[in-house]
Amino acid sequence: MSKHLNHKNPLFIYQVGQQISRLMAELRVQVIHSRYIPMLIYLALLQSHLGETDIFQEDVLEVEALLIGMSDGSFERSGFDFLYRIGFEIMENVMKLAAVQFEDFTKTFAALRAHLVPAYFRLKYHFEIENVLLDKIKTDYSSLFELMGLALAPLREACGEISEAERAYFVILFGGEIYKKKYTQSFRAIVLCVNGISSSLIMRKRLENMFPSMTFILSTAVSDLDKIPAFSYDIIFSTVPVMTDKKLYVMSAIPDSEEETKLYNRIAQDFDLPGFYKPDAKAILRAIEPYVDIKSNATKKQLTRIIDRKLNNKKTESEALGVMLSDLLTKEKICFTDEKLDWKSAIELAAQPLLNQGEIEPSYISAIINRVEEFGPYIDLGMGIALPHARPEDGVKKLGMSFLRCEQPVYLQDDPKHEIKIFIVLAAIDNETHLRALSTLTQILSNKDELNKMLTVETVAELEQIFAEKEGE
Repeated sequence: MSKHLNHKNPLFIYQVGQQISRLMAELRVQVIHSRYIPMLIYLALLQSHLGETDIFQEDVLEVEALLIGMSDGSFERSGFDFLYRIGFEIMENVMKLAAVQFEDFTKTFAALRAHLVPAYFRLKYHFEIENVLLDKIKTDYSSLFELMGLALAPLREACGEISEAERAYFVILFGGEIYKKKYTQSFRAIVLCVNGISSSLIMRKRLENMFPSMTFILSTAVSDLDKIPAFSYDIIFSTVPVMTDKKLYVMSAIPDSEEETKLYNRIAQDFDLPGFYKPDAKAILRAIEPYVDIKSNATKKQLTRIIDRKLNNKKTESEALGVMLSDLLTKEKICFTDEKLDWKSAIELAAQPLLNQGEIEPSYISAIINRVEEFGPYIDLGMGIALPHARPEDGVKKLGMSFLRCEQPVYLQDDPKHEIKIFIVLAAIDNETHLRALSTLTQILSNKDELNKMLTVETVAELEQIFAEKEGE
């Protein structure tokens, strides 16, 4: 390719690279390492095709948009205030749809903004980038992937359709916070990902779960390594090799169980971490195979997978992400009313089945009402659906959901702009176990026909049929 492009001018690609460097300096952007060479070749091909036309003069706005779209988002420039609004709306949507609270809203929003600016330019100017983790994310985080489709509505309105590859990057960003766990830690580590800041979040959270005795002080792009004081960390986890005097562990962004086990054992030996050596599933199977009879319908692959799940205390998606919507919204928790209710009475009536089943304390209902009074109608999902919920510590005893359809509309905080016909009360025990149920609900809300059916449903059987059809897909 370079030979072809340099045929007439041996310095052609070099000159294009110099133009790119000049623009990057003017814009104060840092292009993600893995995207630089493809971008250079693309611009060189474009310049070669146009001949005498200088794309860095005639099409400078498009070239600037490309540079920003390929950047890590860590730059400041006026004119992007509208992206702050979009970012806040996305954050609000994620918190509403997933019924989660972010431990550090400011930190999460900063990470979102760093990703949102380049993502906006890629989508607006139709610059497609590959997401090699797409299939794995759709499989391992399918519920959050579905929820994210609806949460990104403000961005979709601003720049058109959002590809699955781009949506998956947002899943990585928010997934790292949603699946986060708290630990007491000591060793200091940084996490570097060649695909930029947001792509390192799930990678970091995986590592935090594996090594609770470490302190993960930073997750960022590989290109930022030189900016991090060497004295501030002891260990580097990276998706690519880097030059360093520190202990370096190269790994996949989303490692499989075999890679996790090998990494765990290497670090346990290098740093004498608390715990014990963890054998891998294949080694255990090899050790016991001479002494057991394996059934003819069982394969070594199946047995290895079962042993691995037991070793790592892994759960299937239904176990990890919680029960289905139909398991939570059973007939004794589905109610209908034709009474004229104010919003507080509607929430109290909708939550009553959870109280009757011993899944919440009365304080939980009060907490929901108090939070609406304090923060506004945050429970309004739009389309006539409300998802009343508060924090687990506000009085949740057990995971649960209840459903109330009101024949007469209810106005949250007496505001006609927030008209509600269905209240679905959620009692969540953490940030994760209810996601599968909410994923199904999101799919229903995203389908006009199914949404209209739910808004006009009159019997428990009709509602159960809607759930069964959606969960059977």
